[in-house]
Amino acid sequence: MIPNLSSSSEPTRDDKLREYIAIDKINYVLGWNRKEQGEWWFWKGKPEGAGEEEECCAHDRPIGLHKYKLPSEIQRMDLQFFGSTDGETYKKLDAKMKRYMDKVRGAMGISDKGFNPE
Repeated sequence: MIPNLSSSSEPTRDDKLREYIAIDKINYVLGWNRKEQGEWWFWKGKPEGAGEEEECCAHDRPIGLHKYKLPSEIQRMDLQFFGSTDGETYKKLDAKMKRYMDKVRGAMGISDKGFNPE
């Protein structure tokens, strides 16, 4: 419980130590590697075995993807997560981004045809 706020905090990592919150654009974060890039500020305080590269970020519910400020960036991200995999936005993703998006879409139950609320 957080004093004076009457709320509880949630863990920011899943059981495989993957982050629910990405502090930079996801295509950059998917390339961060502790062993190759060294112990820079991002890794300070993170447990040994914290997710790296394609396993950096949680698949089941990424709740914060930062540095997307322009409406066009947000719309593109929306199409990547929830749109059809036949769409141009998805087709333009590199292989690493497609693998991550496919894992997230699978965990959220989003079909190749896109999100259908019914």
